[in-house]
Amino acid sequence: MDNLNELLPQPDFLFPDIVSEYTEGRDELNLAEFPIASLTRQIDPNVKTIHSTDTIWDNSTKSYIERKVTVTASDKFGLPNPIDEEVVLGLIQLSRLQGFRTHEVWFTRYQLIKILGWPANTYSYKRIKESLFRWKGVTLFYENAWREKDSNTWKSTAFSIIDNVEIWEANKPGVYAKEGRCYFKWNDVVFDSFQAGNLKSLDFGIYRKLNLPTAKRLFRFLDKRFYNRTTLEFELEPFLYKKLGFSKNYKDITQLKRSVLPAIQELEKVGFIEAVEPEDRFTKVKGSTWSIHFTKAKTPKASAPETITLEEYNDNLASALIGHGVTSRQAKMTVKKFPEEYILSKIQELEFILTDPTAVIPENPAGWLMRSIHENWKEPKGFKTEAQKEAERLQQEKIKEEKAARKRRKEAEERERVQAEENSFKEKQKRVQLYIDSLSPADQEELRKEAIASLPGSETWISSMREALISTYAANKLAELEKQAGDKGQTSLRFDE
Repeated sequence: MDNLNELLPQPDFLFPDIVSEYTEGRDELNLAEFPIASLTRQIDPNVKTIHSTDTIWDNSTKSYIERKVTVTASDKFGLPNPIDEEVVLGLIQLSRLQGFRTHEVWFTRYQLIKILGWPANTYSYKRIKESLFRWKGVTLFYENAWREKDSNTWKSTAFSIIDNVEIWEANKPGVYAKEGRCYFKWNDVVFDSFQAGNLKSLDFGIYRKLNLPTAKRLFRFLDKRFYNRTTLEFELEPFLYKKLGFSKNYKDITQLKRSVLPAIQELEKVGFIEAVEPEDRFTKVKGSTWSIHFTKAKTPKASAPETITLEEYNDNLASALIGHGVTSRQAKMTVKKFPEEYILSKIQELEFILTDPTAVIPENPAGWLMRSIHENWKEPKGFKTEAQKEAERLQQEKIKEEKAARKRRKEAEERERVQAEENSFKEKQKRVQLYIDSLSPADQEELRKEAIASLPGSETWISSMREALISTYAANKLAELEKQAGDKGQTSLRFDE
């Protein structure tokens, strides 16, 4: 991989504005069409396969074709779950931010966490590692189900989404240990699809607002299908089973409708689809067959500013502690005992250590955090609070503006100097010409001869430079006359214009 380092951006260039407000996402069209992960995190370890099928009209063959997608898992890591599906979408964003230039993508887990909007805690770091290993062990089989954009045909293919993975671990030497970066490589099938333009825009701001895995999957699928229409209708049961990956253990239609409604309501709340009453969302076609309807919202719903009560804030603070492995009881007692700002600063210190490739990662982050809070440990070397970072940013902006102001003043002074020299030169040339014009024709001819005689050289060259030579000689002559006049007490020489 040494030759690939030439393509590797520097750490401060990889994600110039990482990504607290990352919204301009991308999604791969084939991966948005069928479910490739379970809808639940708790998966029976004995289940190693996911099946999805549908039937569509194929324009190239002028016939209906059956499409099948099968996902198989390794024994050790099992089937992918909703978090793993989020990670794949995050990997697409990493590749997109690097321009889809190469199969190989270098990143830090912290960068991926920021893109996904996850908390920067020990659990998130662990989940990303598990997810990447899980995807390495997953194989996808697409039968008449993978569209090639260039040929606009469906093909059958089998592949793993990623071919290689390297996870950087703190304090363990490795090829990327210095930068603290991880590495993965897209499979050719997936990367070729990226480069062929088999991608669509995805509002990642909306995606990150969604909580339910069903809502996230529904959002991706509908967003793809809304490409050239504003209303969509599907037969309910095939839609939920084949496109969203619902389990077929539901007893009846009523239970199915009740199960999908929370996801639909999330999409209504964020303003992605028009809100309607449940009885208008589902329509009975005949017998036990029902359809489901969606209409794309005309305008996005503006996000209302969030207000957080002190009680809610403390709950969030306790959750942040719990997210780093602190027990619920310890977290609640700590929040009651210490000021919020103090606890936040200690959490930030731990997260700084977890994301610093040069730091020694504590074996027990929760224990480290509790002792740091209760014993008021010294800040880690290089740590800065958010307030300090903001103050430094403002100071840097001030220095930058002062430097720019000095540069502007210097440039203005230089322009004034050049203009003054130009004005002086023009005035001098004007006086020289007035002096020449004041001479009689005979004196002008004599001046010309003297000028030519004063500078030896090629006659051809002298001829071409005659006027310049005459002007220069006249300037020198004029200066000598003015000096003589000054010696005699005359203030200046005058010429008739």
